[in-house]
Amino acid sequence: MKAMAATSRRTMHSADAISGTKGRLNISGFGPGFGSAKLAAAIARGALILAWASALLLIVARPAHAQTESVLHSFAQNGADGFSSYAGLAIDAKGNLYGTTYNGGANNSGTVFKVTPSGAETVLHSFGGADGANPYFSGVVRDTAGNLYGTTTAGGANGFGTVFKLSPTGTETVLHSFAADGKDGSHPYARLAIDKTGNLYGTTPVGGANNFGTVFKVTPSGTETVLYSFKGGTDGCNPYNAGVVLGKNGVLYGATTTCGANGVGTVFKLIPTGTETVLHSFASDGTDGFSPYAGLAIDTKGNLYGTTYFGGASGFGTVFKLTPTGTETVLHSFANDGKDGCHPENSGLVIDVTGNLYGTTTVGGASGVGTVFKLTPTGTETVLHSFANNGTDGFDPYAGLALDKAGILYGTTLEGGGSDHGTVFKITQYPVSFSPESLTFSAQTVGTTSAPKTVTLFNNQSVALNITSIAASADYSAAPGGTKPCASPVAASSSCTFVVRFSPTKIGTIKGSVTVTDDAPTSPQAVALTGRGQ
Repeated sequence: MKAMAATSRRTMHSADAISGTKGRLNISGFGPGFGSAKLAAAIARGALILAWASALLLIVARPAHAQTESVLHSFAQNGADGFSSYAGLAIDAKGNLYGTTYNGGANNSGTVFKVTPSGAETVLHSFGGADGANPYFSGVVRDTAGNLYGTTTAGGANGFGTVFKLSPTGTETVLHSFAADGKDGSHPYARLAIDKTGNLYGTTPVGGANNFGTVFKVTPSGTETVLYSFKGGTDGCNPYNAGVVLGKNGVLYGATTTCGANGVGTVFKLIPTGTETVLHSFASDGTDGFSPYAGLAIDTKGNLYGTTYFGGASGFGTVFKLTPTGTETVLHSFANDGKDGCHPENSGLVIDVTGNLYGTTTVGGASGVGTVFKLTPTGTETVLHSFANNGTDGFDPYAGLALDKAGILYGTTLEGGGSDHGTVFKITQYPVSFSPESLTFSAQTVGTTSAPKTVTLFNNQSVALNITSIAASADYSAAPGGTKPCASPVAASSSCTFVVRFSPTKIGTIKGSVTVTDDAPTSPQAVALTGRGQ
């Protein structure tokens, strides 16, 4: 029954989210695009799909629970530490996590919180209204000085939301309050992006010159500029949860949930002068996905990756790739049985160093209450975790994930946990991991030895790691060294370093590996090596 109730709440969230009400906040007056016939059809279709899928998924037997997920924090019953986290997390160099809750805190208007690697939670700020209220999908971003930045959907000087800054000592400053007339945007939902000089970039789903949403910029001193107001036509409209990502030369990329050539959403590009280009309009038949709710991820080559809530081969949503020239490929369509997850909502993707993508779905999986998934560059999907139908590990993960150097994933769930007010969780993929996962050496003269390259070994286990050997093959050598030379045992949740050198004995490309043998269940582990003798 708990899972059934959760499914009912999710169905309501999904439909209300498009209309902007969420049962808490009505913004329909600012966004005529939210009332379009095509979008109404999408809502109806989504509700039918979700209701059918939920009924199917609830009768699926629960498998043996994966052992990689652990709850770092369950939000308390009294809500003093916050509850209802729709947003993803930011992570610092020490592994501390930072996030927001929509509700709870001292004034029940939401919080900014910190969770340490050991799971200790601290409320850094409780919103009260004038300083903002109800941070929705935004979460926070960090600058190099440790300041946090985010948005609130409501509150501020005019009640239409804010952009805020929170110092490392907990001092909150409202950088911008959105105006009562909505011309500068209204009710920001999404995560911010920050550039090297501290400028912030974001979106509003409504408001602007045409009431179809905006892309905005806020300087470190708090000056706001609307970079683009959506027109409600082929240029897209209503960027719902979708913020923007920064590409080269200050170019911004984002997604709109509706409008475009076919009325079901776009991926767009915005250059610093304010010229918008639609890179892709999703097709009216939905085969390439439609209604992208979440923001995008970008790789080093400028390829964009995102999710759609609906569409694909089965109508349950997609993961897609878009090249810099606008060629779209559906990497994965979520299946009609929902076991691989379905309906990724605010799941902005994260990319690891080898190009794997990670995200969440709000429903689906073995118990029907959400998943964490991995997708290889070639499109092979693996469910890393299906949330349990009893909710103890959390359920209903709206937000995307954070990824640390050890390959550990962190996220939040809207509900579940000890008090059913949501959780902060982590998923450990590998008992032992490396950063980097491979090394490439520059051309080296035959008979000489390269400078050392350092690899960090992470023991992600809750027990010590006993290393038997670190050995290199071919024309490579490896030994403990670097900033924290490996010595056995390596403490639980700790790391050490070793160095690798290249001594070519012939001309040409030489491949090898470093193999670490230890008492972890995945032993031995390897780091791939490539070099060229000259």
